Amino acid sequence: MSRDGQMRPARRSVVAGIGASALGLWPIASRAASGAAPDESRGGAAGALRAGSAPAILYEEEPAAPRGKQFAGDVRWRLETRPAASNGPPEITVTAGVAIPERQLTLNATFRRNDDISLPASHTIDLIFTLPSGFVHGGIEDIRGLLMKENEMRVGVALAGSTVKVTTLYFLVGLSATETDRKANMLLLRDRAWFDVPIVYADKRRAILAFSKGPAGESVFAQAFAAWDAKRAPPSSDSR
Repeated sequence: MSRDGQMRPARRSVVAGIGASALGLWPIASRAASGAAPDESRGGAAGALRAGSAPAILYEEEPAAPRGKQFAGDVRWRLETRPAASNGPPEITVTAGVAIPERQLTLNATFRRNDDISLPASHTIDLIFTLPSGFVHGGIEDIRGLLMKENEMRVGVALAGSTVKVTTLYFLVGLSATETDRKANMLLLRDRAWFDVPIVYADKRRAILAFSKGPAGESVFAQAFAAWDAKRAPPSSDSR
């Protein structure tokens, strides 16, 4: 069975109970957005990026450091066309591949439109992490949703939806399908340039993984929204 086939029951379980949930903002987000310049000694956002990538930063809570720790990384975006599950039109997905080298942490975030009308979710987002053995914080206990922000130093606005932990390193976000929430979420996804993923580590320390769309991300989201909107639009009637 394919990975998509294995994940469908989990996707169904998370979106089945989605409502208009609100996600709280954490003090660490406020500190990260305080306007302080990135810590150059830890290779902040100004650090070198791989060709074709956009910046990413991992902010970690640290009791001995009031502003926490910062670890620089980058993100690469791609648009994919995947075969439909049941003889339908191909599925268009957007994937962000985030890497934080100093922590040996990666995230693959896959955004897709939900076409199953029996499930109350407009879109789903698969968050799949990899960590090194002996990771300093032990693992990832929880993900507190997904936030959007205008730039690196702003506090994010939560996308309305629900998140479930599927496996140790796999979390699934379902975005609320109520019309008010859907419109607000789509506006944030279209217009905001940065994502925040709030993390609770196994040792209860908190972190935020922030990553930018950059030009490549803006381009693939524009293409994806064009395809998703075309699928959502009702067929035009012939008035003649």
